[in-house]
Amino acid sequence: MAEEDFGKKGPDMIKPNHTQARLDALEARSVHQEQTIDELSLVAAKQWGEIADLKDRLNFLNERLQEMKAVSNGSPGEARPPPHY
Repeated sequence: MAEEDFGKKGPDMIKPNHTQARLDALEARSVHQEQTIDELSLVAAKQWGEIADLKDRLNFLNERLQEMKAVSNGSPGEARPPPHY
């Protein structure tokens, strides 16, 4: 397109069909992006729930480990030497 042709076409010279097609494409893109955001939001919420469950499990296991350490660190008289001594 020559520069003089470009100068003749301004925003007022755009064909209505072209404008409508661009509007339709933008609306379709917007709908698609909204659906994607909703899907990602659901995934994120599910993952946060899983993370919370894993934290609870980890805390429980840490507590159990501390209890087991406390029991094994009892008084020396309580522990019997292995049979090979």
